[in-house]
Amino acid sequence: MNVADPLSKVLNDINLNWAGSILAIGALISTTTVLLAFQAGQPRIFLAMSRDKFIPKFKTPFISIIICGLIVGIFSAISDISVVADKSAF
Repeated sequence: MNVADPLSKVLNDINLNWAGSILAIGALISTTTVLLAFQAGQPRIFLAMSRDKFIPKFKTPFISIIICGLIVGIFSAISDISVVADKSAF
């Protein structure tokens, strides 16, 4: 079909526009949830790395959360959505 959301397109083609909209909204919410879960886990990885003396250790993880947030935010702002979607498939 050569579209980004084939199931939603099929539902729209058979005049189930409400179902296609619900599916598209669900896909958006689930993708956002997964990305936030990955970003929330990153400070734990930094904590494990700091225990092994690979990076400096801080008393609270707020610095690593800010660093992760900035990296993700900058990458999201400057990259093409097709590149981000392709990378999230792995």
